[in-house]
Amino acid sequence: MQVWMNLLSNMLNIAQKRAIKYPYIEITISEHAISFHDNCGGIEPEIVEKLNKGSYKNGLGINMSREIVEKYGKHLFIHNLDQGAQFMIVLS
Repeated sequence: MQVWMNLLSNMLNIAQKRAIKYPYIEITISEHAISFHDNCGGIEPEIVEKLNKGSYKNGLGINMSREIVEKYGKHLFIHNLDQGAQFMIVLS
């Protein structure tokens, strides 16, 4: 639940910061993954790279989320889609 709250909070904060008129967060749950994606413009590519390597140390709560997910043997992947960022927790 803490990971979900961190991801949703980050997405809502960036929507407000960027003044997205009609923000949305889509959550997709399948047998193999839980995906969160938004329409808030994405994350700078160099930051996405650092986030995926675990070397980004500023804010976002992503490092804590990654640690929680990995503690349970799962993986967290971050990338940009056409309209925003996607955070995917791979369950298997």
